[in-house]
Amino acid sequence: MRLLEVTETLAAARTPETVFGVILTPALEALNAAAGAVLLVGAEAGRLKLVAAQGHAAGAQALWHGGPVTERTPTGDALRRQEPLFFEQPGDLVRAYPTLEARTGVVAGATAVLPMVLDGRPLGVLVLDVGHPRAFSSDERHFLRILAAQSALALGRAQLLTNLRQQQQEADERARQLLADARAHEAFVAFTEAVDQETDLLYLARQAVAVLRGRFPEADIGYYTPAGDVWKAQVWSDDMDAALVKNMTAGLPGSTPLIRRTLETGAPVFTATWNPEREEIAHSGAYGVGAAYPLRVGGAIRHLLLIGLKDTQEWSGQDQALVRSVGRGLNLALDRAEQVERQERQTAQLDARNRALEGFAELTRDLSLEVNPYVLVQRAQSVALSLLPEGYALYFELEGDRWALRGQTGDLRREALQAAADAGLPYHEANNLLIPYHSRTPYYQDQYARHTDNLGDLVGHLGASATLPVLVNGQVRGVFAVVLFGSARSWTRPDQAALEAVVYSLGLALERADTAVQLQVRTEEAERRVQALEAFAVLTAELNVEQGALSLIRQAQEVVLRLLPLGHSGYWEPEQGLWRRRTVLGDRQPQALRALVDAGFTVGRTPSLDRPWQTGEPEYHDQYRPGTDAPPEVEQPARSTVVLPVWEGTRIRGVMDFTTYIPHPWQPADRAMLTSVMQSLKLALERAQGVKALAERTAELERSNTDLLTANQELEAFSYGASHDLRTPVRHVKGFTEMAGRALEQGDLGKVRRHHQVIDQAADRMNDLIDAMLVLSQAGRAPVQLTEVPLGQLVTQAQRDVRLEFPDQQVSWQVGALPVIQADPQLLQQVLTNLLSNAVKYGQGRDPLIVEVWGEEQPDEVCVFVRDNGVGFDPRYADRLFGVFQRLHRQEEFRGTGVGLATVRRLITRHGGRVWAEGHPGEGAMFGFSLPQQ
Repeated sequence: MRLLEVTETLAAARTPETVFGVILTPALEALNAAAGAVLLVGAEAGRLKLVAAQGHAAGAQALWHGGPVTERTPTGDALRRQEPLFFEQPGDLVRAYPTLEARTGVVAGATAVLPMVLDGRPLGVLVLDVGHPRAFSSDERHFLRILAAQSALALGRAQLLTNLRQQQQEADERARQLLADARAHEAFVAFTEAVDQETDLLYLARQAVAVLRGRFPEADIGYYTPAGDVWKAQVWSDDMDAALVKNMTAGLPGSTPLIRRTLETGAPVFTATWNPEREEIAHSGAYGVGAAYPLRVGGAIRHLLLIGLKDTQEWSGQDQALVRSVGRGLNLALDRAEQVERQERQTAQLDARNRALEGFAELTRDLSLEVNPYVLVQRAQSVALSLLPEGYALYFELEGDRWALRGQTGDLRREALQAAADAGLPYHEANNLLIPYHSRTPYYQDQYARHTDNLGDLVGHLGASATLPVLVNGQVRGVFAVVLFGSARSWTRPDQAALEAVVYSLGLALERADTAVQLQVRTEEAERRVQALEAFAVLTAELNVEQGALSLIRQAQEVVLRLLPLGHSGYWEPEQGLWRRRTVLGDRQPQALRALVDAGFTVGRTPSLDRPWQTGEPEYHDQYRPGTDAPPEVEQPARSTVVLPVWEGTRIRGVMDFTTYIPHPWQPADRAMLTSVMQSLKLALERAQGVKALAERTAELERSNTDLLTANQELEAFSYGASHDLRTPVRHVKGFTEMAGRALEQGDLGKVRRHHQVIDQAADRMNDLIDAMLVLSQAGRAPVQLTEVPLGQLVTQAQRDVRLEFPDQQVSWQVGALPVIQADPQLLQQVLTNLLSNAVKYGQGRDPLIVEVWGEEQPDEVCVFVRDNGVGFDPRYADRLFGVFQRLHRQEEFRGTGVGLATVRRLITRHGGRVWAEGHPGEGAMFGFSLPQQ
């Protein structure tokens, strides 16, 4: 009972500390021990750490301090051997570990060192000090072994729960970080849209400060312009220290280290471990790090962004990237604003300039929301051609050793020339493209020279040409070409300004498109990561360790399918050389493919399933190749697939596939989501397996307790039988032997024969009792082999046996419906034969004698009843019927040993069932037994 209470208390423990308290108290009480300690294998592999102690005086616990597992100590040896050590005399411990006393000066009386091991993995040891010599009984050693095993289970479960809580906290932190990043991205998008339409320098600066404050709430940010030898703040964050604002607006000298390094390098400067004296900026002592970003206009640094962060000591790569993105966007906007201002100041050739500005504005407006780069190119070509005489526009990008045509507006008027352009121009021969690509400046020809691109007569109808490099983020993306038909034409400065404005605007549009795509991808990835975290949290909360493994796997499939495009999922396990699908969700496979799946795929010849099973790693296919697993002629709707190993503890239980019916490249967010869900499933399967094992061990312990109780009861009855029932025939043999001897001396042979008959009857009685005891003993030892048993067949055989035992007794048998149950057929046959024999024996002389047999199925058990109309019994003594040698009728009335019903109880108890009896004198009796539903 104590062990059962400890087991229940350990099952409710949720933290290691609770487990320590539960371990020590019953262990100390069970042994009347003076003190105890718990040592666990720490995070540092191979070392034990003292984590709990009870009953030790100050300084005494030094005997059981932590140390390497490999060190030769009682705790290390017990853990390495995974066997308990018992030291019953003080000399035992000193002889086994002589250095222990020399090192600590403290040696207990009797000591038990118990290893705690879970699934072969050492967790720690439990040490109990009795304080005086004593011998550990086998029951105590058995109790301590079981206590150590139960403690290991409880510690493993507590550690799992602790790990899950830590993972949940980490997931929450990642979700908060993703939310902060998403908000920063939203602010950056808003900033991009604002600077796309605004030319006011101070407004642009305020927008940049707002974006950066969205990411760095505790930052001080200022926008500076030069005034002589100092840089003065024009815009700054609202909550900046008043003294610092005064210092900034008065102006920071150009020799200030942060400003000087930025001006010298012409690149952003990020400084860590801020020192206000070193940086020579007064009132900036609260900063942890600082940064400066140069803003160029017309190639010269005309403005500065200075940033000071108070809540960090180091710049992350992500934060630096955000500062660079905002600075680059602001720089582009400032440059554009400067260009617009410069164009507005120009007065020469007003009409051409106006057309260029209109074209530039139209292109900027049309391309502001477009992200397809080649759509942007074609729209830029249309704008450029609208400003010039008749001609065509081409756009080339370098691919390997050829110039590939990526955009065209207008007709080239020569099929051969069109074919040459479509095929791609040789890299070294197309000088019209090569020159601007390497010089990064436009290349104008008032009259296109035929030898320029080595195209010969194909270009005889062409006039002027212009080729301009398209710069995107400072790199040449491609070459924009405009060719006019007819005679030579001089490229005027307004013409050049118009084309360069269009191409420059195209570069900005391509930069915005790239940024928009990157932001879209990052936003989608962030959303997918949030979905993955939510899915992980939902799955962790919903998975119930009391569910079956397939039910847990099905739940994981449902969670993942909700996050993927339309498709299906299957779970597979190998069986006799074939892959068998155990669960499937969303299956829309064609009939022919489903037939192959139902038949099973061959293990070792199904790559998609074999590789994850063998390697333990996921197998991703962005584009599933038909014929990989099934014959190529079988229709297969799969477009993208992933197959993942399903771990259960340290073994792979099976593999799970997810298939989409549309192409779906597996993004990092998808993989993170799948990894999280599969890890959660693994933990759930491990927990379910652990709970199942604990339940089985608990049930086994309960059965052992029941068997022990029954054995004790039967032992008591045997003692009674040995002292009473067995001695009675012995007394008869001895007494009548003496009487027969005297009668023989007297020559009275009649008396000798009568005495000899009594002796013979007593010997038979003793043989019957011994045989019955042997039957009872065998009933307790015979293994129980469960199988499906038709009760009707067993009752029929029992009737035949009873007819042979009582051939002269007429019986009216009334047999009702009897189910098929799970039991051992031989043992259950003995039960039914004993009950039917009892019913006929105690009904002898009844006319008619009626024996009824029937069964009843309950939700949790099957009950079987045998009722007769015989002599019955006093219900006050019903509990004695199933005891050994317990009889309610005299031997002269009804022969018997008093062991038959005890055998019935022993056999039914071994099946996990129960027995009972009801009756009244002269009214018959009813005996029943139950067996659990399997």
